[in-house]
Amino acid sequence: MGMSFEPNIIIPHTSQVYMMLNRLVDTRRIVFFTGLPGVGKSLLINQLAHLAHFSGYRVYLLQWDVLRNAFMTDRIVSLFPDTDGITHSVVRRAAGLWVRQAVAQWHQKYLGEKSILIGEAPLIGNRLIELALPRNDAAESILLEESTRFVLPVPSRRIRRIIETARQTSIKNPRDYRELNDASPEVLKTLWTELIRAATALHIPTPPKGSDEDYDPKIYQSVYIRVLKHRRYEVTRLNVTLSTHSRSVYAFGMPVEEMIPTASEVSNSIEEVEHHYPKLCTLEKEMEEWYVS
Repeated sequence: MGMSFEPNIIIPHTSQVYMMLNRLVDTRRIVFFTGLPGVGKSLLINQLAHLAHFSGYRVYLLQWDVLRNAFMTDRIVSLFPDTDGITHSVVRRAAGLWVRQAVAQWHQKYLGEKSILIGEAPLIGNRLIELALPRNDAAESILLEESTRFVLPVPSRRIRRIIETARQTSIKNPRDYRELNDASPEVLKTLWTELIRAATALHIPTPPKGSDEDYDPKIYQSVYIRVLKHRRYEVTRLNVTLSTHSRSVYAFGMPVEEMIPTASEVSNSIEEVEHHYPKLCTLEKEMEEWYVS
C-alpha cells in the first residue's frame, strides 16, 4: 500500500505484524483486538487507526477503558464501586449490553461510508464478553460477517516483560491521562490468576500449584481461542520490541471518533441489569464463569 512515509507508523514495514495490519485495513470493516491487559492491544489499535486514516478511512474507536468511564458517574460509583481496581459486575454487564447495540447502530448508520470500527475487547472477567457470545439480536449477524475480525495478540514472554516494564513507567509518569487507567501490576496478576482458573475449568493444562509464573503464551492463547469459538478470529504473535518514541499509545496524530454511551444509554443499561439480576450473587456467578458459552 506504499505507506513507508506515514510518520506515525512505528511497526517495521517488513514485519508480519505490519502486513497483518495492512491486510485488515484492506479487507475488514470491524476489528476488535482482544486479550489480557499488557499484550500490546493499545499499540496495535493505534497503528491500525493510522494506517486506516492514511488509506482514506474515517476511523471510529470503541475501547473498554473509554466507554467504561461514561458509567463512572457519582451516582453509579456510589452504588457500584470498584474493588481493588476491578470494575463492579453491574457496570461490566451494563457496558456489555450497550456495546452490542452500539455496534449494530454504527453498522447501519455508516453503511455507505468508507469507515472502519476499531475496538478493544478484553473479554476476561466479563469485559465486553457479550461481543464474543452468540445472541439473537441485530448485532449478531454483523459480528459473524467476513468483514468482522477479532485479533488476539500473543506476545512472547520476553516481549510481555518489556510491555509490563513500560506500563509501570507510564503509570508513574503518564504521557496521556489514559495511562493512569492502565491495569496495575497487581491487577495484571489478579487477571492472570483468573485466566488460570478458566484454563483449569476448560481442561487446558496449567502450571503446578505454587508456580509463580504470571504469563504463559500457550495457556493464554488456548483459553482465548475457546472463548472466541463463535467468532472469526486470528492470532498474531509479537516477538519484536517496539518503541513508541516517548509518545503515548493513546495519542493519535489524526482525527478519530470515540464511541461513547450517552447519559441516557448508561442509565438504561444499568436499569436493565438491575431488572434482570435482582440478586447480585446470580450476576457475580455468571461473571466468574465468563469463559463459558
